[in-house]
Amino acid sequence: MKTITKILILVLVCAFSFCVITGCDKDNDGDTPATTTYTITFVQEGQENVVKTVNKGATLTDIPTPVAEDGYEIVWDVTDFTNIQSDMTVTAVKTAITYTVTFVQEGQDNVVRTVNKGATLTDIPTPVAETGFEIVWDVTDFTNIQSDMTVTAVKTPVYTITFVQEGQDNVIRTAKKGTALTNVPTPVAVTGYDVAWNVTDFSDIQSNMTVTAVTTAKTYTITYVVSDFAASKGVTLAQTQQTVTYGQAFTLFEKPTYTDEVEYVLHAWLKGGVEFTSGTWTLTENVTLTMSYFEPVDVPEWL
Repeated sequence: MKTITKILILVLVCAFSFCVITGCDKDNDGDTPATTTYTITFVQEGQENVVKTVNKGATLTDIPTPVAEDGYEIVWDVTDFTNIQSDMTVTAVKTAITYTVTFVQEGQDNVVRTVNKGATLTDIPTPVAETGFEIVWDVTDFTNIQSDMTVTAVKTPVYTITFVQEGQDNVIRTAKKGTALTNVPTPVAVTGYDVAWNVTDFSDIQSNMTVTAVTTAKTYTITYVVSDFAASKGVTLAQTQQTVTYGQAFTLFEKPTYTDEVEYVLHAWLKGGVEFTSGTWTLTENVTLTMSYFEPVDVPEWL
């Protein structure tokens, strides 16, 4: 009896072992082992989902690349696709790409700005002023930033040009080194004088300058004439023109003399019928003088 019992127990153990080895993991038909698969869904805003299938415990290798968007870095929020043990949803994470714009000025702390890729930097710092210099950044276009940038302050000396004229307030102009001064003031006119600056070349300014107004007295011409009648009597002039200077003394030419069958007396030089005499020239025009004359009257002896 004991022997039969041992034989039955041995048969049951063998049957169980065979079941474990060959029958327990088979499908309903008893042909192919069942395989567990999982779904990995890749989600990106504005794009269609991408679905991948992978066996349990396997590694997903054909990972899709996120669709690029200008100005952004896009990555999946999951990076480890080994030993898949469940369904998964993987989401694209967008991070704006930023660049650093560094403003450098000698003697000052650097100023750093951050701007998104492709954007325009608007909060541009103003260079720190320095007396005697014009200071500007060496970059002026801050639109469509595509990389890190270093912007440097460029200093250009600015010179002062002082215009001095007696009796007038000084006029101050400024010009950058190496440039031309174009807004040169006009000297104030002075009656009887030509007024000009003692410097005429204002191109390529290289230093501070003081420019002085120089006044030069104008000259005028006196023209001497005789009437046709006097000419018919033989009156001639040795000189007919005289140059005079404004503000300076002058002496008229001597009156001519002549003798005819009737003696005429030359009287005076006339300007517009009015006697004109020597003195200091204060006119601002040329003049013509005519010699006046008269026929003497016989004076009775008893007078």
